[in-house]
Amino acid sequence: KAGFTVNFGDPGSRDPIEILDIHHKAGLRMIFNHPTLHVDDNLVLNPKRRKAVETLVRRIKDHPALYMYGLRDEPRLKTLKPLNEMARLVRSLDSYHPCYINHNPPIGGREAATAEELVRKACDLIPPDFLSYDHYVMCVASQPELQAEAGAPWMFPEAHLRVKPDFYQCLQCFRTLSQVHHV
Repeated sequence: KAGFTVNFGDPGSRDPIEILDIHHKAGLRMIFNHPTLHVDDNLVLNPKRRKAVETLVRRIKDHPALYMYGLRDEPRLKTLKPLNEMARLVRSLDSYHPCYINHNPPIGGREAATAEELVRKACDLIPPDFLSYDHYVMCVASQPELQAEAGAPWMFPEAHLRVKPDFYQCLQCFRTLSQVHHV
């Protein structure tokens, strides 16, 4: 066993049920990403797209391997309204499985004054089932980085690792938002 039970994936050109069956047989559940569900920066949820979403969600919502619907990774400010529209549509069709939106770490604005403001606006507009962000907290430090930041508490020269100095600030931001939104 690999020690994990959830896979973040996209069926590609294969049939969604076939991919979910493969996950189920392997004892996995899937954060289901699909072009029909993906909210890009220019999404228009027109009748054709709405019908495609309805067809897909109705087809897969009762599959035992479905964990949640993947809608977007690191949305921009201008994407929040269409993302909310997509999340509301999916939730109206399946109130059991959450919608997955992975946010930016609170370190850059992506069209908002700060990334923290962006995530706060996202949470206010799209009530979260949970909060997710990735920050790539640890990275391999080059020799010049090790020398330039020698002695800093976030540098681990013996392991050639650097922990991003804003790691705890990011955790605190998401902890606060989780408490405010009861997730």
